[in-house]
Amino acid sequence: MNFLLSYIEKHKSKNYYKNYYYKNSFYNFDFFERYTQIKSFDNQFYYNQLIFFKGKIAFNMSIKEVQEYIGKPRFTSQYDNIYNYNILHYKNSIQLLKNRSQLHFYNHTFFYGIQIFPYLTTNQKDEIFKLLEIKYALPINVELPLKIVDLDNNILFVSNNVYLTLEYISGNTQLLQNLQFEYANWQKNKEKHEKEKIQILLESL
Repeated sequence: MNFLLSYIEKHKSKNYYKNYYYKNSFYNFDFFERYTQIKSFDNQFYYNQLIFFKGKIAFNMSIKEVQEYIGKPRFTSQYDNIYNYNILHYKNSIQLLKNRSQLHFYNHTFFYGIQIFPYLTTNQKDEIFKLLEIKYALPINVELPLKIVDLDNNILFVSNNVYLTLEYISGNTQLLQNLQFEYANWQKNKEKHEKEKIQILLESL
């Protein structure tokens, strides 16, 4: 029994630190913040085919379908205060290049993905960007950051701030509207709760 309790506590502790790490590091991406920034970004190019995450994951796939392609994640987290918003975290290598990725799901539907390439040399970044230029028919010597939009209004946003980062956003308008509506309601309730707390504090002074 003591062994079982020890195992459970250790497992809980491990998940806590994983959760803290992913939410409090530069690998943590807030979709709502990023979507607002990317949606209004001007440096935009059009791609006459469809964009896939990692070249094979289509938007609107389920968690189960995605895992059939790329296996189980290293870790799974949830977006606080939004029901049925799950994030799968992966850490692997692509041709010996370290790669961290996230796939965000709302109601079990894939809508936002991130690929991060940490610790690249300048030459490695240039090589990857040249491949992006070829794949998405970009103008030669185009500068980052940039936004690529496909036939279904899916977006690929490429940036190079701390690390070379690729962000993939679904063009599923209905899903994004539902998600933003739920987020707006949460913010409204949060503000209401904060005002109530301040009022209670005022009345007690």
